[in-house]
Amino acid sequence: MKKMFKLMAVLLVLALALMACAPAAPVEEAPAEEEVMEEEAPAEEVMEEEAGNPNDCWMHMQGSFVTGFFSDDIRADLDNQLGVFIMPGIDETLPFALEVGGDQYVVFDGKARPEVKKFMEFLATGASADPWITVGGSLFPHQDQDTSLYPTMIETNMAEAILTAEAARFDGSDGMDQAVNNAFWKGITDWVSGATIDEALAAIDENLPEVAAGEAAGGAVAASTEVLEDTGTVFVMGAFRGEEENAFTNVIAVFEEQNPDIDVIYAGSAEFEALLPIRVEAGDPPDIAALPQPGTMKSFAADGLLEPLWPELVTLYDTNYTAAWKELGSYEGTPYGLFHRVNAKGWVWYNKPRFEAAGYTAPATWDEFEALMADMATTDTAPLCVGIESGAATGWYGTDWVENLLLRTSPVDVYDQWVNHTLPFSSPEVKAAWEIMDDVWFQKGYAYGGPPTVGTTNFKDAALGLFIAE
Repeated sequence: MKKMFKLMAVLLVLALALMACAPAAPVEEAPAEEEVMEEEAPAEEVMEEEAGNPNDCWMHMQGSFVTGFFSDDIRADLDNQLGVFIMPGIDETLPFALEVGGDQYVVFDGKARPEVKKFMEFLATGASADPWITVGGSLFPHQDQDTSLYPTMIETNMAEAILTAEAARFDGSDGMDQAVNNAFWKGITDWVSGATIDEALAAIDENLPEVAAGEAAGGAVAASTEVLEDTGTVFVMGAFRGEEENAFTNVIAVFEEQNPDIDVIYAGSAEFEALLPIRVEAGDPPDIAALPQPGTMKSFAADGLLEPLWPELVTLYDTNYTAAWKELGSYEGTPYGLFHRVNAKGWVWYNKPRFEAAGYTAPATWDEFEALMADMATTDTAPLCVGIESGAATGWYGTDWVENLLLRTSPVDVYDQWVNHTLPFSSPEVKAAWEIMDDVWFQKGYAYGGPPTVGTTNFKDAALGLFIAE
């Protein structure tokens, strides 16, 4: 029987590969980022003609994925080359909140068989995180994980910040209506190009959808108590491939060693987010899906397509995670999504040797952060490197600043209202967050090159400014 399932899994993966390779109807697309950069001189070369020290900066704010932008030499020696701290809080009366992302594992309705439950319960423990931690490149929210296994101190420090976060929220723009998201990007771009903050906010508000007022939230949904037949096989679908798939395979291997009577089959595809709804609509969903987008879980849950997490798994959630993660994995009060691999934004990166040679230390408060930038502004190096250019998605980098600043100046329920379009962009809270960004970037001149450079520098190239002087 296991051989037959393995054969079926292989055939499925081959079918997914053939679908991904099938010719598609021609679609007019914006030129790829690499093509745009080939047609134009790289940002560093253009600025080198204008200034002797192009895009040189002390710090750069970016998500944990920023390390992929640097050279192999830097990545091979991260702990000695890079330092990082989380953007400090501003209103000290607010809980420490992180802007996060991650994969939510959900079980489809009618699929909560004993072996499926056992694998989900395994994923809720640090023992499932440890095999992936050793590979590097990913962070985990499990309180019982072994943080000493992270390959670098940078990853260890980021993981500990995630473990101590009192609140967490998804990337706000990702959870907004697509038209609003696009307008948000454009609003950032227009503001950098000379529009006032009020003009940018008003233009975004014109795209807000009508939201019905007074809609009652649904009550919590109980997990099914029906006992399903154990098939001995768990089928999981997700988007991660390559090294990430290999790391997840290591996780599966540990589980299967502990449960030799269960086979876990994983199928990863670059077309996952398109293929999953097709399978669900056809009545053939996988047992478990690893969902990278927060809205997908809510959509499936609203349509009654997911199995609520059962009491034993909820107990593990409450034991091994902070409350923030179960809250993020819930829809209308019922938990459906279990987080495993996660990430966070709002990290401020710096060139460690230069930083330490100058006598600087990582700030713990916003006042210390502002004092640090003010001192850096007296040197020949700009406090911050900032770049919002990203092809058709130009402007998204600035949205991360607004989101992180809003989480540091307003309660999380204000953030939620904003993401759900019940609080306009022109509200005092959102405007205040944007004004702080404006003050740091432009009014105090902490962003290298001012608006012209910020608007034309690619977000990846901006990070490289940490090492321009070397």
